[in-house]
Amino acid sequence: MLREISIGYDPVEDRIQLRLLCHEQGNDVNHRLALTRRISLPLRAGLQDLVRQSAEAPGTLPPPVQEALVAGHHQARLEQTEIRRKPTQPSVGDETAPRLVLRAVCGVRRRDKHPVLRFEFQQGEPLTMAFGERSLHALAASLENRMRMAGWIPESKPPSDRVVASTPPPGLH
Repeated sequence: MLREISIGYDPVEDRIQLRLLCHEQGNDVNHRLALTRRISLPLRAGLQDLVRQSAEAPGTLPPPVQEALVAGHHQARLEQTEIRRKPTQPSVGDETAPRLVLRAVCGVRRRDKHPVLRFEFQQGEPLTMAFGERSLHALAASLENRMRMAGWIPESKPPSDRVVASTPPPGLH
């Protein structure tokens, strides 16, 4: 079970640092991950797709109305989630180096419709996590904010001018 999400930015390595504190089989386990731009941009798009799906906006609505409905739903979920600027003090395994993510896949678990993230690495088993809707919205918003702070994505424009790219621009690592 996911207990805490912490997101930082390492300007020296130009990577997002993601820490997921989970309660697994009676123990707290830290998963420390390093995300490059090449991984973060499609991950952001995948999380945005999951946020849109969670809003259940009817496809028959005009796109601006759908977008407004999704934005309102996302904001309402964020207001129901405890978000702190400083994470709690990590106690388990946080001194290890983050694992470099080579691929991140977003999806929905068939049996209960919970959002699922799968992180793949060069070595070792992939990390697959299912989580609740509030955690989805918190992760999507936190990743977006951290990417903006890192200068990886431009500041938001008003919704009517907004364009969402589905693939990262060429030349990013």
